[in-house]
Amino acid sequence: MKTIALAGETYSRNLGDQAIHASLAYILKQQNASLKILPLDISGRQGADSPGKNRAFYLLRAITSSNSLHSLVNIVFHSLQKSRQQMRMWSPVLEGSDQLVIGGGQLLMDNNLDFPLKLSGLASLAGERGIPYHISACGVGRTWSRFANRLFQPVLVNAKSVTLRDELSRSRLDHFIPSLQTSVTFDPAILAAEVYPDLQKKVFADRIGLGIMCREDVNSHLLPAQRYSTNAWLDLWLGVLFGLLKENLVVELFTTGSSKDMHFAQSLFYEAHAHGWNGVTLAGGQTGPGELMASMRNYSLIIATRLHASILANSLGISSLGLNWDEKVRAYYGETGLTDRCFNLVGLQISGVVRAACDLNRQPFSSTLLAQLKDRARENVYVIIGKGLKDH
Repeated sequence: MKTIALAGETYSRNLGDQAIHASLAYILKQQNASLKILPLDISGRQGADSPGKNRAFYLLRAITSSNSLHSLVNIVFHSLQKSRQQMRMWSPVLEGSDQLVIGGGQLLMDNNLDFPLKLSGLASLAGERGIPYHISACGVGRTWSRFANRLFQPVLVNAKSVTLRDELSRSRLDHFIPSLQTSVTFDPAILAAEVYPDLQKKVFADRIGLGIMCREDVNSHLLPAQRYSTNAWLDLWLGVLFGLLKENLVVELFTTGSSKDMHFAQSLFYEAHAHGWNGVTLAGGQTGPGELMASMRNYSLIIATRLHASILANSLGISSLGLNWDEKVRAYYGETGLTDRCFNLVGLQISGVVRAACDLNRQPFSSTLLAQLKDRARENVYVIIGKGLKDH
């Protein structure tokens, strides 16, 4: 039996990250039933409820909005935590593993050096122990600093294989590291409905799920002139709600795990009821991907800002409309060939979203397309198997 360390944002409170990890583990086990999977969280969490960084780190980050100072904070933090992370948390997992897979999500991004430092440290540790590793189904960020590029280069060049979740990521990576051999597959979370099957009686889908996101995360990806004020952000969502309710559609607000998203969703819910809009409900905070997907099964259509809200909906056979605030959202709809179902959040034409919702409501996501996307997601594992994970 082979043992593989599966690394990523494994225990992130973002339920999309948890679904990616579980789905990638599921595909690996499908191809090699005797395989043992050891989870490894690159942010140092030891369970779904544990924080990745301590409170002092976030207090330091709150002092300034300067990216350079944020990067310095990350460097200091990683230096202080290196021994604890590597010796107490990463090393025991790697020492019991034959191979390492670093997989899923937007891990190849320069978030003020946070992921570059983590992946560099993890790859170095694997190298010291002679453990081969693969980069699987990752997304690539828009920009890398010079230092991030220096950290990422050896990680990617020394990987046994590199697969990316979309063509946008390959284009970006070709720019950062020309001539690196990669292949485009698909996000493993498209298989999440198989990973989290609904064992209860199916509820009749009678409402539209509106995936809510906090203003701060959106603004961090926008140019200064495009960023939303508190009032403008609230007004945008009230406008979407009003348009849907005007068409006699029932709407439920939901989030994918972020406490900041939930805080705004609650504010939006209370504001809607203050207007006397009774066709709006609020889903409870979900503690795991299985709970989130059980809730999603009640939706006849999903309108989503978070990328994995769309992916999880489509995995369930539920159609979705995407609200594009980060190019990875549009990239996903491009990979599915459904770019007409993705709308730019900046300058959003609410009437267009409402019209599309009315047209698409209760129309299932294409089962033929879903099967094709699942096959593409499985290619992540076929690449790894070809490099040495076959059953013996």
